[in-house]
Amino acid sequence: MATDMDRVIVGQKVKSLRPMNQQELEAEGWTERGVPIFVIELENGLKFYPSRDTEGNGGGALFGMFEGKAFGFGGQ
Repeated sequence: MATDMDRVIVGQKVKSLRPMNQQELEAEGWTERGVPIFVIELENGLKFYPSRDTEGNGGGALFGMFEGKAFGFGGQ
């Protein structure tokens, strides 16, 4: 069964993959400097990004897999 979030995400195209800007960092209360925290922004405006933990205590690294090979970028 689809959740409300499934309806917001599924079928959307990725508009951009970019580092968080200063305004976004401040909105989260994050003061990280140096290594960027990446944001995935969808065409409908939804943005999501990795966090260090479920409480949002800082940015995290983004990992994925393509053609059987793992990759990662960003984070602390």
